[in-house]
Amino acid sequence: MLSEVCGVNSLAHIKHRLEASYWNHWSLYPAVFESRILQPLVYDELIGMLSHGCMDVLTSNLSSVPYDSEKLLKMIKLVQKARETNGGVVYFTAATTRLLSFFAHWRFLYFHGQRHARLVRDETVYDEPVHERTVLITLASPLLFFVPGGYLRDLERLWTDEVLIETVWETFVTKLLREWQDVVLWSVMMLVANVGFLAIPGVVITNLSEAAITSPRQLIISTSPAQIASSLSIQASIGSVVTSLLLLRHHRQKQKEDLASVGSYLTQSTRIGRCFGLEPLAIVFSLPWALLMWSVVTFFISLLLFCFYNSNMSTRIVVAVSSVLMTPPVIVCIVISWRTSDDGAPQHNRFTVLKCSFARLWQHIAYPITLLNARPPLEQGLGLHTFVSKSIRFDSRLSCIYV
Repeated sequence: MLSEVCGVNSLAHIKHRLEASYWNHWSLYPAVFESRILQPLVYDELIGMLSHGCMDVLTSNLSSVPYDSEKLLKMIKLVQKARETNGGVVYFTAATTRLLSFFAHWRFLYFHGQRHARLVRDETVYDEPVHERTVLITLASPLLFFVPGGYLRDLERLWTDEVLIETVWETFVTKLLREWQDVVLWSVMMLVANVGFLAIPGVVITNLSEAAITSPRQLIISTSPAQIASSLSIQASIGSVVTSLLLLRHHRQKQKEDLASVGSYLTQSTRIGRCFGLEPLAIVFSLPWALLMWSVVTFFISLLLFCFYNSNMSTRIVVAVSSVLMTPPVIVCIVISWRTSDDGAPQHNRFTVLKCSFARLWQHIAYPITLLNARPPLEQGLGLHTFVSKSIRFDSRLSCIYV
């Protein structure tokens, strides 16, 4: 019962969990005997808690209250109605004690009344060091336009200390679904643009203009650099559409699931690689957007190749000048999004992170080689299985690489 959170070492903290079980027993058995009724002070205290929680939600974007203001106002009205019956209706008693049990359990999870109480939902109550970024997301982020970092921060905030809030999860999933739906539309537009681009004469080089062609066997089709780049753009657009549709289908059901199922889903996601945490899930979430960006980049490259390979000098000058004028604003946007997180907090220099990643990766690769070179010669009669059993002990050092 107390194993839901770590660090329970106060009787006042344990009292909240016992109180939650006590009120839960009341809600399950509200009519054990006729004289078992709630005192008016209990109703007043619950109305006070609901009112305080409603005000906290209205005045703070990072409130730790597990309900939104609309639900809290409805709860206040129901408790006021229950108070008017003076405990004469057992159903009102069951509903009221159920709310009391929920809020007592909430106080237990958030260390209410303790020195290290969680006042903001995305702050941990423990002194454990922040989870460092591993080589996986450090190397994948540049290839995915640094999109996984934003998703990883959102996942870590909504699952701080493995405690979930229903409204926060629903808001996060709604945002994901809306982004993936937009990505599908943009990817389809990129597909249409690429198909129209391939229909332009000169992108696909053929000998159709020759009058001597009398059979399909005489047709010669030669690929051009612009055609190859446009084909890569089409593949990236299709990948973006497929991943978006799969993620949409899977997470539409997650939007309204109970918190226990959501917690199991996040826990299973971290089991893909225990040392990576939520990084694989953040990378998967970023695939639709990253593939769309690669589709745009390769389409722009195919357009430049077409203009520089199959055009006159005046067209090349115009395209070159416009590209030079467009490059600085794009670089500025990339640098701003690269050096600044979504919440405006500056991040570490990613060049230094990448350098440390490769250095540590080389250390973990070179370590077993050094051990093998430094090992003493095998004794006579020592089998291969004995050597393997001795050398297997440093395999665990290769299972997790941090930067």
